[in-house]
Amino acid sequence: MPGPTPITAPIRTASDAQSVVLLTVFQASARELEIAMARVGQVVALLGLIVSIYFALVIRWESGVNLGVFALWTLSWFTLSYEGMSRGYAFRVFQWANPMVEVLVPGYAFVALILSEGPGYALGSWVPPVLFSLFLAASILRLRPEVPIVMGVACAVEYGAIYATMIRPQLEGNDTLLVGTDVQIVRMCTLVLMGAVGTGAVVGLRSAIRKVLVRVRQRDLFGKYRMGEVIASGGMGTVHEAIYCPEGGFQRRVAVKKIHPHLAQDVAFLKRFRAEARLSARLTHPNIVGALDFGRVDSDWFFAMEFVDGPTLQAVAEHHRWLGEPLPQASIAYIAREILSGLEFAYGRARDHKGRLLRVVHRDLSPSNILIGHSGQVKISDFGVARALRQRQKLKTHHMVGKPSYMAPEQLRNESIDARVDVFSVGVLIWELLCNRRLFLRDNEAATRMAVLACEVPLPSDVRPELGKIWDGFIRRAVSEDRGARFADAVEMGLALANLPLDGGIAQPSELAVVLEQVSEESLPELDLEDTGEHA
Repeated sequence: MPGPTPITAPIRTASDAQSVVLLTVFQASARELEIAMARVGQVVALLGLIVSIYFALVIRWESGVNLGVFALWTLSWFTLSYEGMSRGYAFRVFQWANPMVEVLVPGYAFVALILSEGPGYALGSWVPPVLFSLFLAASILRLRPEVPIVMGVACAVEYGAIYATMIRPQLEGNDTLLVGTDVQIVRMCTLVLMGAVGTGAVVGLRSAIRKVLVRVRQRDLFGKYRMGEVIASGGMGTVHEAIYCPEGGFQRRVAVKKIHPHLAQDVAFLKRFRAEARLSARLTHPNIVGALDFGRVDSDWFFAMEFVDGPTLQAVAEHHRWLGEPLPQASIAYIAREILSGLEFAYGRARDHKGRLLRVVHRDLSPSNILIGHSGQVKISDFGVARALRQRQKLKTHHMVGKPSYMAPEQLRNESIDARVDVFSVGVLIWELLCNRRLFLRDNEAATRMAVLACEVPLPSDVRPELGKIWDGFIRRAVSEDRGARFADAVEMGLALANLPLDGGIAQPSELAVVLEQVSEESLPELDLEDTGEHA
């Protein structure tokens, strides 16, 4: 593989720290350009071969033969060069050898004219100087500043050598201006000067390219992130798929949440947003979407998170409702177990910087906040409305947040809450997956709230008799209006789930991954980032 090429050099010095991400792209472009020029060399040599045939048949046989031999040799070289670079062989060798071969073309034409037409004619002919100029100008396309000047010097040396060995001995004593040594020195200096001008042109082009690339990258980059398409939006902000690309070339696929500009002016909101970021940074668990970064770029505040390559549970559930076929019980049990594992860590094991238990309650658990990777991993996202309750005597809050159809009745009544609101939400999720329909969602939000407050929950066996009674007691306890009758927390609920007599037990990640393969891309809705509100 070729190393960094001059076309990438200006990027290295750009003030844009993220420009290093483009190095690989431009290295490949420079390599393709060199290969393309080798192809052009083949075409030129082939044209030279055709011209040599014409010379041999119409003008002069010897001249045509000489030109043909050189054209064949040049065609062979550029073919070898093209094939070698295309296959990745000896790129650096051909990168320098090709310009030197190009220098030989006008020199050979000069020699051919001397041999066929005589030195006087060769000196007065426009063909060699035009060829020298064309190849020097073409060398600018390589965008390597050293190439034009080296080719200019090589052309001057070649011209001087031909003049000294083939022309001067034959025209010695001829004092005409065209033949004089002084004139030839001027010509040689002109060739060097043309090479220097070419080098200056390359430097200017590289500088212009660098500026353009910096501007382009500044438009594409958001701090250390190269932003992609919007994958979710809501009242709080937008989530973009992005590439984390710090200086040094390391890259990682992430999700970046950018808050809306008008919210960035709200001091109270920013305080909550910072609190979310700090809290999320403490929730490091395989079943919780990891927090990676938080900060501000210019006036835009952002929160970078782990990217989960897969659909939301909402998308999976809607797909199966559309099919009319619920998820297998073993897969539902696996999803529930993984969610409970994440909740158990957030509530029972996550600690602050002083080592104190945070006692995090999610408070907004819904299918749109559960991400399922294509390999079967399950992760809880969006702890934006979570509350760290810390000490047990403070396990109460009176703020109503969340999506109504997944909220516990005490949330709707603005009563104090604890970890059992998450237990209730998980119970609703499991019921909906088992019965393949929504539980509390109605035509409008008011009706939805009334349904939750009434908390009339049909048993799974009544909706789907084929389930038997296995889930009835579990659901009755999980989705109880009386929180005292519910599971105390995710740990207790997880133990009860593990004891259910399911045929085949709980599924493995690979089994869920197979189920996910059936979810078509067309059925994947946008993520819902709204804190409240739903649609039937």
